[in-house]
Amino acid sequence: MDALTACGLTQAWAGQSAWTLLDANFQNGRHFLEVWNAWRQDPHRPHMLHYVGIAATAPIAPLAPSCEHSPALPPPSHLQALALVLVEQCGGTGHGFRRILFEGGQVSLTLCVGETKAMLNEQTFHADTVFAAAPNDRWAAQLLARRCKRGTRLILTNPPDSQTQGLGDAPRHWLADSGFEWSPHGGACATYNPRWTLR
Repeated sequence: MDALTACGLTQAWAGQSAWTLLDANFQNGRHFLEVWNAWRQDPHRPHMLHYVGIAATAPIAPLAPSCEHSPALPPPSHLQALALVLVEQCGGTGHGFRRILFEGGQVSLTLCVGETKAMLNEQTFHADTVFAAAPNDRWAAQLLARRCKRGTRLILTNPPDSQTQGLGDAPRHWLADSGFEWSPHGGACATYNPRWTLR
């Protein structure tokens, strides 16, 4: 099951005027391209799509594996044109924030290049959907929760990395303690629904 299917994105955003998605694991831009393509194909899409991506470095080769020792894979044919546009627009992006507009301004990408926790801590918006890697400590889980509103869907987009492999179920517990409810069907999806009253 891919991330878009897992989070029921097109059903969730149907008929909405705007949708905000946080990708705290932007890496090479794969999920942005998939969301952008889904938006283009959906007659019930929101009028405005706001996508905030956090990456350690600016994307150079979308859809290539993040591991530097893996051979680069070309993007699927239906995403190749979008991948080329993304690379062209992101060229020269350095550390910090950069906003890039597509589709006549209806799709905006705010690319945040830098350390993930620091970049999350500088944000002030609340996302409708969040893509993220498994947090490697309790503070990372809390930072993700701060960018959510009640009902926000969280999808862990990759298996535990070298920083989380020895943590077992701790990342899931940290997220639960931060207000996320895991799907009873298992998997990597959770909904932000804290037991306490939100301010």
